[in-house]
Amino acid sequence: MSNFVTREWQKFKDYQLGEDLSNLELFLEAARLTHKRVDQDGYFLVRRNGWIFETGPDPVEFCDRIVHQAHVEGFCHYSLWVISSEQNPSLTGKEAKLLKNFKLDSLLKFSTLLGKENLVSYLSIKDGILLTDTVITEKKDNQFLKDSYQSKVFLKRDQQLDFHKKNYLIEEEKSHSLLVQLEFTKRGLKLAQSSQDEIEALAKTLSLNISEVISQKAAHPIPGTFMGTGKYNELLLQLEGEDYSHVLLNCNVPNSFKTRLENKASVKVWDRTDIILSIFEKHAQTDRAKLQVELARLRCYGEAQIIERLKKRNTGAESGMDGSLDSARYYLNQRKKEIKNQLEKINRQDETKRKTRNENRPPSIALIGYTNVGKSTLFNQFLSRYEVEVENVYFKTLDTTTRTLEISKHSTILISDTVGFIKKLPSDLQLAFFTTLAESKNCNQLLILLDPSGGLDVEEQITCMKDALHQIERYDEENWYFAINKEDLLDSEEKKRLQDELGIDIFFSAKSPESVEKLKNFIVEKIGSSMIEKNIKLSYADYGKIHELKNFTTLPEDPIYKDDYITIKLQYSNENLYKIENCLGLKLDDILV
Repeated sequence: MSNFVTREWQKFKDYQLGEDLSNLELFLEAARLTHKRVDQDGYFLVRRNGWIFETGPDPVEFCDRIVHQAHVEGFCHYSLWVISSEQNPSLTGKEAKLLKNFKLDSLLKFSTLLGKENLVSYLSIKDGILLTDTVITEKKDNQFLKDSYQSKVFLKRDQQLDFHKKNYLIEEEKSHSLLVQLEFTKRGLKLAQSSQDEIEALAKTLSLNISEVISQKAAHPIPGTFMGTGKYNELLLQLEGEDYSHVLLNCNVPNSFKTRLENKASVKVWDRTDIILSIFEKHAQTDRAKLQVELARLRCYGEAQIIERLKKRNTGAESGMDGSLDSARYYLNQRKKEIKNQLEKINRQDETKRKTRNENRPPSIALIGYTNVGKSTLFNQFLSRYEVEVENVYFKTLDTTTRTLEISKHSTILISDTVGFIKKLPSDLQLAFFTTLAESKNCNQLLILLDPSGGLDVEEQITCMKDALHQIERYDEENWYFAINKEDLLDSEEKKRLQDELGIDIFFSAKSPESVEKLKNFIVEKIGSSMIEKNIKLSYADYGKIHELKNFTTLPEDPIYKDDYITIKLQYSNENLYKIENCLGLKLDDILV
């Protein structure tokens, strides 16, 4: 915007309209002449006493700088006035967002053409609660404003609000999001990008409804606008005309770009990292998960948010900002240290528990897979009970859940439901992810679940999971088993191709109890095949020791009761041989059948 335009509108700063708007006609006459001279709309931030506190061609900048936060009791006590060249003024998406975001008393729009209707808009009140939908009226007569402006827009509306209730129902505002889908084709570009299917699924997890998509394919990001200049201008034009709650980007973008776009369009701008972080934050249940997400957010945005906040607070008074920034950085680093110490304490406690468990640990298997592949659903079906919450959203499970699965009357294994994978997880969340995933490192076998109907093809899912498992130093691929869910979507030819090319071990359908039972038998067989198998005989006097043996062996079949002894089939790992012999008080070779 030119300095000339800004200077011309700035001449109205500190103009006194009067509490009864007695100077309204003089103001409108002068403002219309200015509009004719600069050929650009003007915006005015007006206090309740009729004082024009700030003015200029960019309302987002000065609202963000001056209003900061809405008044604690409902409204911010400012109105926004607009001198517009529209013949029939209407509320634009940008103006509606300003009205909502800053809880303005009202927004008044005056046409530069005499005799045209003026627009008055304000937030509605229902049952003493301030909502996000707007009430719009149109009046040609300026006397309407003089007679009822104070009482209708301010005093009576303040009295209608019940300040003991939640005074601004964000939940009432339906999510109306714009997706910017960018595809950069330059090889070697280190930029995490999600497909449109994946980003829409991530958005759905946060109940964000994508109503419009702007797409662009380019070789690489463009400095400044990130996307092409023409596409960036198209985005701004779209945001000007529609009242979007969010702009979502399918890749990671610089914080400076997001801040600039947020300030320009008065809309929340979330890139891929923001979306995934928000999902982790929403689904974090345990102390560990909550601390890890908070640490990730501080690492990712802590200092950038501090600087942005201080810039707003110190506008026009830069002296003192450096001291405030140093102080804020100190407290930020202190909080990071506190979180790390708390996480280390939790990890030490978990390690102690894990060592205790491992001393008497039966065979175990972990369910591994891309997020939303159906691990938790299968986990519940294996156990025949509702152990973990299931929902068709991404990252519903953030903590490992381990339960005992009975495979015969006298034998159990441990089964674990783990956090879901995603391609190119944001670096600031990798610590949280890998700490949780490390629980699966202690499991004997891994059942890797694959979904042929997901946004990522099966081969890419396998690559993603192998990379992550290698990062937790899990290289024993002979103990990994690949299972494809939703086998009904694949014909026999495609199944054979996947078996031959990718080494898929089994196909099943989680919706079919028979198919789930088939998968369960497959797991038991594979666990048994990786272990030593012996048949032993026990006297009836040692019958009670069968229960103790279940802690570190598998009994795939029920015992056979003979006249003088009991025959048992044992499966065990070599490192547990001494535990078996200690339990029985006998050498295993002496009681083999």
